[in-house]
Parts: sequence; structure tokens; C-alpha cells
Amino acid sequence: MKISNYSKQSIDHNDINEVVKTLKSKFLTKGKITLKFEKKIRSFCKSKFACATINASSSLIIACKSLGVTNGDFVWTSNITYIASINCGLHLGAKIDLIDVDETNNICTVDLEKKLISAKKNKKLPKAIVVVHLSGLPCNLKKIKNLSKIYKFKIIEDASHAFGSAYDKSKIGSCKFSDLTIFSFHPVKNITTAEGGAITTNSIELYKKLLLLRENGQDISKINNIKFPTKYDVSLLGYNFRINEINSSLGISQINKVNKFISLKRIIAKRYFEELDLPEIILPEKDILTLSALHFFLSNYATSTPNR
Repeated sequence: MKISNYSKQSIDHNDINEVVKTLKSKFLTKGKITLKFEKKIRSFCKSKFACATINASSSLIIACKSLGVTNGDFVWTSNITYIASINCGLHLGAKIDLIDVDETNNICTVDLEKKLISAKKNKKLPKAIVVVHLSGLPCNLKKIKNLSKIYKFKIIEDASHAFGSAYDKSKIGSCKFSDLTIFSFHPVKNITTAEGGAITTNSIELYKKLLLLRENGQDISKINNIKFPTKYDVSLLGYNFRINEINSSLGISQINKVNKFISLKRIIAKRYFEELDLPEIILPEKDILTLSALHFFLSNYATSTPNR
């Protein structure tokens, strides 16, 4: 059976040259290239911190764990998403519940509020909600943030589709309305590191936890401390989720072109709006041309053909 991707990477000579330079360098992992890539992500998103990882799925797991999600907790997400948005809670022993989406294909805040009211009565409020920016279009973060203040849950943005998207005059990833934001750099995404992901946050406490969780729970900051009796201080149960220097070098080159990539997608999307303006097709709102990173262009068939 032949399987084809709906999209693929755009690689040029600059990308190749950056990767080759890294291959010829002294370090292929745990070097300065990943730090430089993380700085690029912070600068682009306007977040305080960024932690690069091997993929978005692993990022979601350690994001949940950094918030203290554990056995018996509740994690909610939308009912149209990739399985990783659900698995991240299940891996930690959490119970999952799903919320319906609205006409934007993102989490319906009306249904979310109703569900929170019921959950409070039953003492089953979520510890965290993974909100998904499906296709790159941001969900209603302001409303969800206001609800989080009332019902005391944490917010993780699954922005795997949304690197380069904007909301409330800020880039997705700024964490203006969330605790953490997750990105994917798979080859079908707006930029790629071949495989890779990242987490942004504005919390120094969460950032420190993420670094430990990414590195098998080892505090490598003490590696050169001669007063410390062992090479590593293992302070919690973590994972080996760090990205390598080769992937990071590709990411640095790619992030320099993300605005160009999105501009090209907007040209294509404008053509879709023109060519698909038909009674039997329900098109998305045109604000996707300014807010969405346009990972997908989502439209629906009308159940009945309206009169025109």
C-alpha cells in the first residue's frame, strides 16, 4: 500500500549547508546549536523560555508532568485532535475527557464552560486542559484563560499546527494566555527539523522542570562543580527527550524562512477562497489569512444548498 503525505518539507542549499557544518563540528549533541535554536524560538514567539525536544508528542508528556499531572488527575482536550493530545495524559495515569468543537473546529468554549460547571459539582475538575489550534487557527484563548481563573486548571496549547499563527496581536507561543505551548517540527509542518518539537513558557519554575524532564531528571548544571561528589544529580524521574545538534541546525535555518512559507500559503488560501466560493461548500472565515499559520485549509460540505 502506497502512503503519501499531505505535505512535505521545503529544503534548500542553506539548510543543507547548515546541517553539513554541524556534521563537521565537534558536538553532534548537547552543544551550542540547540541553545541557539531555542533562542531563535524565544525571539520569534516572544516567550521568556524555550525547550527544544525530539517531537511534539514527547513535549506534551513532559509539559503535563511539569504541571504535576499524575495518576487519577483529569486532563481534557478537544474531540478533534491528534492522538498525542490524549496520550500525554494517559501516559501519566490521568483520566481523559473530550470537549466538542465549534464551527472553527476548535474547542467549543460554551460546551467547555457547561462541562466545567458540572465537573465542579462532581469534584472532577481537570488539572490541565490541552487546547488545540487545529489547522493553525488559534482557539478562543481569552475565554479559556478566564475560565481557568475560575476553575483553577492549567492550560497547555497544542500548537503543533500553529508555528507562526497569531492571537490578540501576539504570536502563538508567547504563552500570553497559557502556561505552556507545544510545537511540532515534523516535515509536514511550517518549518521542520526532520523530527523535533519545542515547548515555550514564561515560568522559570516550569522551564527548570522541563530541562530536568528532558534530560532523564539529571541536573547537568552541576557537572563541573568540583564540590559535588557525583557527575549528575538525578532529582526526578525523567526521559531522554533532548533534540540533537543536527536537527537544531536545520531548525535554525528553517525558522529564518517561516514568514516566507506562511506568505506562500496565504497566496494559495486566497485562491481557495476565490475558486471554492460555491453554495455546496462552507468556507472558513477569512480571518485565517491573518491569524492562522495555515497548516490546513478546512472547509465543509453544506448539508443543504442555500439559495443565492
